[in-house]
Amino acid sequence: MRKWHSIYRLKCRITGMEYIGLTSEKNPFKRIRQHKWTYKNKNRLVSKHIKLLCIDGKDRSMHEMFEIEIICKMFGTGRESGYLEGQLAKSFKTIWPHGLNQSAFRGCRKHTPESKEKSRQAALKRHGVGTEKYELKLSVYAIETRLTERKGFFNACKRLEKQAIKTKRRQEISEYYGIDPRTVQGKQWAVLASQMPDARKRRIEGIRASAHKISASMKEYMKTPEHRDNIRKALQGTGRHQIRERQTPSML
Repeated sequence: MRKWHSIYRLKCRITGMEYIGLTSEKNPFKRIRQHKWTYKNKNRLVSKHIKLLCIDGKDRSMHEMFEIEIICKMFGTGRESGYLEGQLAKSFKTIWPHGLNQSAFRGCRKHTPESKEKSRQAALKRHGVGTEKYELKLSVYAIETRLTERKGFFNACKRLEKQAIKTKRRQEISEYYGIDPRTVQGKQWAVLASQMPDARKRRIEGIRASAHKISASMKEYMKTPEHRDNIRKALQGTGRHQIRERQTPSML
C-alpha cells in the first residue's frame, strides 16, 4: 500500500550520536515522542540511550535530549521508504557503533540461506509442528472446516428450495389472476395470495406443520424419565409439580 512516509533524524545533545527513523504518522512528532514513552519496554538502541540519559530520575523531553529534524517526506510503499531510510542511515553514518540505528533495515535486508533456515526452524518451533498437540489442532481444524462447508451447502440448498416454492406460488397466482408477474411488487403478492381460493387451506396446513414440529421437539426432549425428573426438581416450589408431555394437536 502506497502512502506518505516521513524520515527524521535525532541527534543527541550530549553524545552527538544520531538516529534515522521512519514513520507513516501524519504528525511525525507523535512517533518521535513514542521513543520516550515506551523506552522501558523496548530493547532498541534508542530506547537504551534514552534510559541512560534519564538514569538520574529526571523527566526530560525529547527536545531536551535530542535535536529533531525532518529530513524528507516521500510517497511510496513501506519497502521503498525502508530502503531510503537505510541508505540515509549509511550516508549519515548512524549505524551502530557510530550511531543509534540497528544494522538491519526494512527493505534493504538480504537474507542468507542460513538466516532463512533459522527463521523456518523458529517458526516450526513456535507453532509446535510435529508434536501431538499440533496434529490435534490440524484434525480439529479439518473437522471444523468440513462442518462449515457442509452447513453452508445445506443452507444454500434450503434457500434454493424456498426460492423454488416461492416462484411456483407466484406463478400460480399470476395464472389465476391473469397478470404479468413483472407488474407485481413487494407486498402485493401477499395481498393477492390472501384472496386465492386455497388461501385458508394453505394457512391451516402451515399452522398444523408448525404445531407438529413443536410437539415433536418437546417429545424428543421429554421422552426419558430422567428428563421429566429433572424438570420436576427444577419446578419444586413453583406450584407446577405435574409435568405432562405435550400432545400433538389433532384439530386446529
